[in-house]
Amino acid sequence: MRIALLTFGSRGDVQPFAIVGDALRARGHQVCLLASRDQTPFAERCGLQTRALPVDAKAILESERGQHLLRNGHLLRFGALLKEQTAGVIDDVVPVFAEAVRDADVVAVHLLLLPYAMALAEHHRLVRVFTAPMVPTSAFASPLFGRAQLGPFNRASHGLLDRMGWWVARDAAIASAHFASRPVPVQCFARAEAAGMPAVDIVSPTIVPRPDDAPAAHVFTGDLRMSAELRARLGEATRDAALEKFLDGADPPVFFGFGSMPVADPAATLALVAEVARSLGVRALLGAGWSALPPGEHDGGRVFVTGALDHDAVLPRCRAAVHHGGAGTTHTALRAGLCSVVCSFLMDQPWWADLLIGHGVGAKLPFPKLSAARLARALRPLLTDEAQGRARALAARMKVEDGVAVAVEVIERAARTAS
Repeated sequence: MRIALLTFGSRGDVQPFAIVGDALRARGHQVCLLASRDQTPFAERCGLQTRALPVDAKAILESERGQHLLRNGHLLRFGALLKEQTAGVIDDVVPVFAEAVRDADVVAVHLLLLPYAMALAEHHRLVRVFTAPMVPTSAFASPLFGRAQLGPFNRASHGLLDRMGWWVARDAAIASAHFASRPVPVQCFARAEAAGMPAVDIVSPTIVPRPDDAPAAHVFTGDLRMSAELRARLGEATRDAALEKFLDGADPPVFFGFGSMPVADPAATLALVAEVARSLGVRALLGAGWSALPPGEHDGGRVFVTGALDHDAVLPRCRAAVHHGGAGTTHTALRAGLCSVVCSFLMDQPWWADLLIGHGVGAKLPFPKLSAARLARALRPLLTDEAQGRARALAARMKVEDGVAVAVEVIERAARTAS
């Protein structure tokens, strides 16, 4: 079968599609992954056929305005930025989408790209892919709302985010429909839900049990684990000798990493991590992510800065994690048996923090309020044997999940139904 995977964003948005795409290809399918041009080198290293969108997601996130909005959690304004940035390139983007979906038996599509897909492909060929549980329910609020619980307004929050999403996506849907000479898929997010379009929610049911009122179309896959072969293709399986020496030191370090989120002052961030480590009497491993942090040992060997690393191999050798609360990092840290302090920026990151707090394995500290004293206070209770025991118990339950197999089965079933 020919399968098109359409995604947009940072590595956290692309990696789940690459993992599933690699598994689909291993089963004999023809797989093509479409991503923003800054992420296509990553997809190519995965060994997948790729198509590049003429948009640079990293440039949007790293722009002065993008960094300001991310650091201050302005969801509506960030949506306006995406709408503005795509407006000037829609005429270039739509033909790329059209080519990607034209001959596909099934199209698995990221939330942000659903308007294009619905305007260009038959609905029965589409599978929605969510990196957070975007399921209309009364059990919890929409992850993009920034809080896990809004009480009686939980279900209403999902509808409100649908309308906000349509506001951002409307122009793209109209342009795509015009290109394909098809009706505009008005309110496409709500229509996809009402039509029961298959949805892959990449979430561990250990962390987020599937709600009783969840529509049947939504499948909670479980955590996605990258295969050793795929990790090797990415060049992330090789162990750095200096990092290995640090990890083999006297005691497991606390991991600090903010992925692709903006760190405006790398030197100040390094100083903050060193101060927290000293105040708690721990060592620190700092993942540089997109930030220009100097690699190697710092603060007399108490802090080690590293670039790309195999989180699956390294995090189990740490004692806790401090990160931005991206869905992938949240799952990986918990699967390693670690408690987490989530220093959130916006979107679903505060939501994941609330989930971890509810399980007794997390703390939340919005990034704009980050200081060494506050971070040390948030982290200290998570270093206790009691908290770490809860994290290890959740990790043991997560290890029996096979999210890749479940996601592959949903996509293959959709392809069989479409044919």
